[in-house]
Amino acid sequence: MRLSLLVAVQCGVAAAVAWWVAKDLIHNPQPLFAPAVAVGTIASSVSQRFRRTLLLIAGVAVGIALGDLLVSWVGQGYVQIGVIVAVAILVAVLLSDEGAFVTQVGGSALVIAVLFPARTDIALPRFLDGVVGGVVGILVAVVVLPLHPIYRIRRAGRPLLSQMSAGLDRLADAALARDAELARQVLDRLRRLDTSEVETAMSAADEVVRISPLR
Repeated sequence: MRLSLLVAVQCGVAAAVAWWVAKDLIHNPQPLFAPAVAVGTIASSVSQRFRRTLLLIAGVAVGIALGDLLVSWVGQGYVQIGVIVAVAILVAVLLSDEGAFVTQVGGSALVIAVLFPARTDIALPRFLDGVVGGVVGILVAVVVLPLHPIYRIRRAGRPLLSQMSAGLDRLADAALARDAELARQVLDRLRRLDTSEVETAMSAADEVVRISPLR
């Protein structure tokens, strides 16, 4: 809950700041994409935020362009919304198989198809919203309110160490009993332990300590 609380606070602060920057500083009257991308930057991943943010911003740009183009071709309506989203996702998959990119393209095209008429003056403001949201999301998540890097590593490593400890205990029992088959089974299980959570936590911690002045 403590980890979730901090992520929730990060998302709330990032959404508010992104909306303020896009609406009051850039003067976009409907800066919908700014808080959406800010929250997506924080919530999508705890590591490789820069890469994820670039994918989100690229997804916003492609989704807006496709949505605007398709709305001008097929118009607006129930069937048209389905067609626009389906075509946008297919195009996104052709460009990249990254889930964050594909999802953002589909979502951005959907917003354009539902909320905005076919106009030529909305692409640039929405793209700027995406850039603002991505930058604010990174600043809040990594610089202003970063997760505690050591806490994340400990939290991710505790289950792995428990599994290793239990496995080593069983391995010791197998050695005392001279049970080669049991020892082989335990070693196989130990070699198959999932270390992805620890690797993700290490990557996120490295990102924080390299950038955040607080850490």
